Amino acid sequence: MDSIEFLEKNDLSNTKIMMLYTNSWMEESDEFYCLTIKGKYVKDEYKYFEILIGCIPVNSPDLKERFESLKTVKNPVLKGVLATRKEKDYQVKMVVENNGGETGLEFTCRHFSASGVHYFGFDYTNVYGTPEYLETLEKYHYVFDEQYFCEEDITELPDGFSLYERTYIHRTEHAIHASGTKCELRKDEKCIYSYRSCDDHHTPYKEFIFHSNGHRYYPFHVDLYGISYIDVDTLEVYNYIPRGYDNQYGAPNGESFIVTKVCYDPESDYVAYEGCYWAGHADGQRQEPHGLELGG
Repeated sequence: MDSIEFLEKNDLSNTKIMMLYTNSWMEESDEFYCLTIKGKYVKDEYKYFEILIGCIPVNSPDLKERFESLKTVKNPVLKGVLATRKEKDYQVKMVVENNGGETGLEFTCRHFSASGVHYFGFDYTNVYGTPEYLETLEKYHYVFDEQYFCEEDITELPDGFSLYERTYIHRTEHAIHASGTKCELRKDEKCIYSYRSCDDHHTPYKEFIFHSNGHRYYPFHVDLYGISYIDVDTLEVYNYIPRGYDNQYGAPNGESFIVTKVCYDPESDYVAYEGCYWAGHADGQRQEPHGLELGG
């Protein structure tokens, strides 16, 4: 369901706004605004709604004043919102009420998104192995047919271990439809544990974590998000994929921290995860990688 269809099927009139954020920037001599509205809206499986509007050209003092007035609202209510497609842009009309007064806005914008939201914030629930996650994986398991085989590789690990990988890609002229890797953790060239990864963004880790408990742990990825470990001494495996932020495409998990490097501190038994969040702003600009997260 696209944003226009969502507004047509969901009446957001007189809904309470929980968060309203607006910001401006200059591009050469032109000024642009972006607008984010999050509110309470209970319908079907949704409890909230979110409207993201980016690249709004503000070419009149009156429209600029109206946007600036939104920064000081205390108890806002969305009285109504209407959006229509206009060639490559959107034409938007909305009215925001604040303590009895109303601010009407009418503008064009380059980016417009409206959707229902299950929850706000970050959900740390582990979705690995849940029926929803397994159902999502099943859609792409066809790629492990030998007709999609691409290449194989071996990564040498400490103490006579190695990681053997066979990569599969379903590719057409203009798109990659599915990809995956069959992986085997080997000891002296004999497979001791195998798994499949649906992520083709990571390179294999080359070191073990030599824990103070005397065990050796090997980190790996079965998904773009989260992290997995195998105790190479007992073959006990732990997989973690957080539910993360809510998404608009029906997946069991949304955006979360992408681990690209694992650093173990033997003195504290803590692990530092280096990586990034990879997301898009409402104005369509890419968010740069950042962050250093710690885990125990």
